[in-house]
Amino acid sequence: MQIFNSPFKSTQSWTSQGAIINYGIGISTETFQQIPLMVSGLSFSYTQQATPVFPLNTDGNGNATKINIKGAPQGQLQLQSIYCPVAKNIDDFLEKASRSCVGEAEQLIVTIRPFGDIKCAAGDNVSSDDVFKLIGVDLVSLGLNIQAGEVTLVNMPLSFTFTLLEKVKR
Repeated sequence: MQIFNSPFKSTQSWTSQGAIINYGIGISTETFQQIPLMVSGLSFSYTQQATPVFPLNTDGNGNATKINIKGAPQGQLQLQSIYCPVAKNIDDFLEKASRSCVGEAEQLIVTIRPFGDIKCAAGDNVSSDDVFKLIGVDLVSLGLNIQAGEVTLVNMPLSFTFTLLEKVKR
């Protein structure tokens, strides 16, 4: 006899080990480096403005068609960081993210692999196949907040825009 009439027949446990975030200049992911900040939070959005048009005219049967006029997509990336053990690495990343003159082949690209590496069984090393590639990443805002205590925490929120979003398989 089944108690509470549960539709579930088994239970699985999965581990989620965070995300792997890399950055680089150009398309070749072999030259990408890990983001040099200890990132405590990441969010990105990719939106496209759509304006609906409702024409006054109809076809011969009296049917009207709604038309959506779409604009260029725009991306937003937010990083919350704590610290980095090597200040030079932060300088290098910020220099690449805040350049004023960037050619097409020199765009900053950030790749995000949610869940990182998942290990559920002995010898199991499964990585998420979903990798998000943010192309044309450009720093637009940087903040700094230092909290004193036994361990000093440095929070450096960073805001970026990006031009193109691709979902690729690893």
